[in-house]
Amino acid sequence: MKSKFIMLLAAGFAMLAGCTTVGTATSTTAAPLTTQQKLTSLAMSVNKQCTVALPFLATMKQVQTDPNALKIATDLDNAAVKVCGLASGYVAAPIVGTTAPAFSLADVQTFVNSNVPQLITLVQSSTKLTAAQKTAAELGITGAQTILAIAVANAQ
Repeated sequence: MKSKFIMLLAAGFAMLAGCTTVGTATSTTAAPLTTQQKLTSLAMSVNKQCTVALPFLATMKQVQTDPNALKIATDLDNAAVKVCGLASGYVAAPIVGTTAPAFSLADVQTFVNSNVPQLITLVQSSTKLTAAQKTAAELGITGAQTILAIAVANAQ
């Protein structure tokens, strides 16, 4: 059951990677995006990835039996909850009329460049996944990482 769930989550990452878009000015007559518009676009991309990432990380935490792997999974889950919460709050703030949290490029860059590689290492070292499941998970995670890295680049 957990193996199928991980395969489905990996497929979900891949699907989201294919449908995530980042708003950029493509026409020469369009006004350049403001910093706030760029951050909002980045936050929306992060939100889309979070719908798959958070359940995936929760599952990875649950299947860990090695204390070291459990600590890594817990740290990754905490980092994702932080970034996802900030992104969600940033997108929702103007809609609900609240002050936006301090969402930044640095938060997402750190997650993409440091935490996601740790997640791939965690998947590779898992004894509960078959080689095919590891490959599927790695492809999904790498796709999500690429989409987030592009979103960060476009927000700069």
